[in-house]
Amino acid sequence: MSNHAQREIPLLAEMPKPREVEQRYIDLCTTESQAVQMCFNLSGHTLDSLSDELRVNKGTLSKVIRGKAPLPRRINRVVFQQACGNLFLTQWENKQLGYAMVDRALIDAIAPRRAA
Repeated sequence: MSNHAQREIPLLAEMPKPREVEQRYIDLCTTESQAVQMCFNLSGHTLDSLSDELRVNKGTLSKVIRGKAPLPRRINRVVFQQACGNLFLTQWENKQLGYAMVDRALIDAIAPRRAA
């Protein structure tokens, strides 16, 4: 008998780095519910494959994606985005707040090194 709901979420280090999405997709969403749905739609996952990856019940995930339920407590937005392979929710939030994203590696590459 499978203990599907009790398995741990894979470590974040095991998942590939999520990618940014085109701004035109961000501009299509006006609500957080739409942003969650678009994050999933751009993932390339099916409901079955994403529920397996996140180790969450398919029905629960369906409700989350349709905006009928929040993400389960053990699956935060970072884990959801990593499983979807994109940064849609972070990009959408940044737009709502008037911020832009900058890759930390770029900042580290151009920032002057300070003596310790």
